[in-house]
Amino acid sequence: MKVTQFKDSFFSMIKAIGEFFKRNIHTKENRTSSYVVLALLGGLFIFYLFYTLIADTRAGGLTSKEVQIQLEKETKESEEKVQEGQLLQRDLVYSPPNNELSEMIAKANILYNNGRVEDALEIFNKLALYSQSLANYNLGVIKIVEGRYKEAEEIFNRAIDGGDDVSLSAINAAYVAYKLGNQQAFSDYLQLANSKLIDSRNAPFYSYLYGITSYYNRHYFESLSPLLHPNTQDYEQQNNLLASKIFLIFNDDVNALKHLEKSANKEDFLALGMLYARNGDYQKARDKIEEYLLNKPRDLQAINALELVNLKLRNYTEAARLLDSFLEKKMPFKIKTGLNEDLFDINIAQQTFWNRKFEHRQSLQYKILFYYAPYKVFDSQEVFRILSEGNFEWGAGRIDESSDSYIRSKTISKINRDIANGLKEIYNGDLRNALKIFLKNAKTYSQHSVLFYDIGLIYAQLGDFEKAFTYFSRAYYLNNKDILSGIFAVMSGQLVYQDTSRIESSISVDFANLDFKNDEEKTFLFELFEYSKSGKTSFLSFSNNVTVANHPIYYAFGAVSAMGRVDGPKLIECFSKLREIQPNDLVTNILYEISKNFGKNLKDISLNFSQNFREGNFSNLHSLYYGGALVRELYIYLAFVTGSLSYIIEELQNRLISEDKSPNGTMQALGLAYIYHQDFEKAFATYNTLIDNLGEDDARTKFLGAVSAIGAEHYNNAVALLQISKLDSIASLESRYALGLLYQQAGNIKSAIMLFDGIANKNFRSEFFDFQIDSSDLLEAEQK
Repeated sequence: MKVTQFKDSFFSMIKAIGEFFKRNIHTKENRTSSYVVLALLGGLFIFYLFYTLIADTRAGGLTSKEVQIQLEKETKESEEKVQEGQLLQRDLVYSPPNNELSEMIAKANILYNNGRVEDALEIFNKLALYSQSLANYNLGVIKIVEGRYKEAEEIFNRAIDGGDDVSLSAINAAYVAYKLGNQQAFSDYLQLANSKLIDSRNAPFYSYLYGITSYYNRHYFESLSPLLHPNTQDYEQQNNLLASKIFLIFNDDVNALKHLEKSANKEDFLALGMLYARNGDYQKARDKIEEYLLNKPRDLQAINALELVNLKLRNYTEAARLLDSFLEKKMPFKIKTGLNEDLFDINIAQQTFWNRKFEHRQSLQYKILFYYAPYKVFDSQEVFRILSEGNFEWGAGRIDESSDSYIRSKTISKINRDIANGLKEIYNGDLRNALKIFLKNAKTYSQHSVLFYDIGLIYAQLGDFEKAFTYFSRAYYLNNKDILSGIFAVMSGQLVYQDTSRIESSISVDFANLDFKNDEEKTFLFELFEYSKSGKTSFLSFSNNVTVANHPIYYAFGAVSAMGRVDGPKLIECFSKLREIQPNDLVTNILYEISKNFGKNLKDISLNFSQNFREGNFSNLHSLYYGGALVRELYIYLAFVTGSLSYIIEELQNRLISEDKSPNGTMQALGLAYIYHQDFEKAFATYNTLIDNLGEDDARTKFLGAVSAIGAEHYNNAVALLQISKLDSIASLESRYALGLLYQQAGNIKSAIMLFDGIANKNFRSEFFDFQIDSSDLLEAEQK
């Protein structure tokens, strides 16, 4: 009902009361009755009028901004301001139950009818005074809603002068004083509310009033008690809403959500959804925010919140669609890009080492297979002779002989020698120099699959799976008898979300037409192919013959199969065999030790591994300083989960000082160790040196440099490195996701939309990056 309609009703009632008064004023007895009736009817009408107005203009509860900034705001007590709207809680109007008024009126009537006129008049006078005080209070609330704060203060002062429920009027007068910028008056009213609080101890709103008064005095613990143990249930909704705010102050999102759930209505669904998000229940968060948007489809805060929740849910297409709303409008919630906290949670790391499911569910298993895969040559005897000249001791099975019908005999020796020189570089740990040798030969001999396979294997061991996919695919299409190249193309393609269906179909056809060297080779390649397609493995049992013993990859695949079947004994057996073949290999020794505790929390073996690190019990660290990516990842990650990072960092720093060969590998390990140790400035400086001074310009190094830059909050540097990384590896979803977040953070919404659209439908989950809402702008706006 409009205010004007109420005014009309009010004047009609006044007129009717006046006529009644004229008709009954002539005798003393009628005069007394008339005063009583006038006081009663006028008071009750005023009560009804203003209570109805307040019910139609009641204030809201928790707002979406409050959910996000409550903790930061309330803990900064020296800068705290009273937040607008909090003193105007829902229905904070004293509305005594109807039976209470009825009982008072009945009592007065009984007294009057029994001749006790003076006693009856005393009761009716109290009713009239109460109605006047209540009317002033309610009128003051109406003036607040209308923004007429000066008038509201005057009216609240009249309500305070009336002497009834002074604390209730004073707490609202305090709000008005704040809005008028009168901090002294605010403090005075708040003090008055405190001093008169006891007078309202029998009122149904007492618990809520006590709680909110304590709340604005910053006595947060004290304010919780009356809210959680109210004197009546009349103000349960208000109690729950205020309790939710206070629990947010204590960073207790669980209890804040619990109390908001009890009393939330449709206006609170946005706040409720955001609290679900703070508690990590993004599905419920999305549902509540979408329900809120049904009633308020243009609410930019809700649209922004829903976009952020969809990012958390990895619904990148929907997030990109919602971002369209902010191409020409400012986003209410600014984000701050950071690193995924799970990356540094040692408890999670200890529990999930064997089954990490971040970017790809089989990334660790595939890396193990690539590590133990053989390099190919044309004449293994010649290559072994060349390597032996430099005292290079390549273990059996690390080199596999291959044929290529396109190569004439006079070119075999030349390519073989170049491959042998490349293998020397690999042994020295300089995979990039080996890569240069192979790439140079690939340009000259562009039709020879062996070179492309070896190049693909180097890229896979460096962690550049997109280029690995390209070269493995080329090797297979050049020689479709090379089934291993095709299978590795499938695996590396999956890691960068490429469509491998065509290669899989081709392998299926070619497999039936091949002549294999022996049954073990056929079984191995068939099972490996099935695993690459489905991720499922079957039990492999090879006879202990020379063929199997000379192929570490057979046992590596046996270990991977055991991991998939959660077969601890078989896993130990396979890594034990690998250890026999390669007793001085660091990766093999690490995996063997961990396999003995397969399926268990690594926390149980942390002390033992920590001693191994400190006492130098790990075998030859040559591959750590000069080898591929897996050895560094395993060694540093194991140091992280066993709490040995500080010791390892010191060892690597000392090694760097004494390094007389290439420092690249040592610095790569040190940079990764700094990241896990959260020394982001040092990590950033290390990767900058690798990229700018040592020529480590591969996509992985640039990507880890960007990770450290984000950790150190050097966002411009991170954008530059990620842009280069994305260009070098167009399928790098981590880089695209991080860039999307950074662009959204910077307000470059169009670019963010393009990047999020680019990773849609990939079932991608970032291992490295996350975001949070940056509340600094919200806090600044509220303080103003």
